[in-house]
Amino acid sequence: MSQPINRPTGYTVPEEDMPRHWSTSEKFAPADALVGALEQGWRIYGIVFRQEYWHTAGRRVPVYHFKLERDGQVTSMVVVENPFITRLLDEMKVRVVRINERKQTTMLERW
Repeated sequence: MSQPINRPTGYTVPEEDMPRHWSTSEKFAPADALVGALEQGWRIYGIVFRQEYWHTAGRRVPVYHFKLERDGQVTSMVVVENPFITRLLDEMKVRVVRINERKQTTMLERW
């Protein structure tokens, strides 16, 4: 099983005194919701998948599928790409796999 990945120090959201609420009923989460979850003790677990999400009129938005773990609980969060998320993933050395490449990963690495 993959080991949980901790976030590096120094990552904060500008409105630290007002943490961003995010509900699992929301389709996508902003970067500050992910940072808030990491601040609350959630950890990125395993591989992160990147997907091209297509809106109408041909507009695409890259999103990242995160699996988060805390105290034996597991949840999923889909975060919209932005420069902050790209940098966070790079600095944390998180393995990111394009979603259409999922079949090439082993079952153990997936989730």
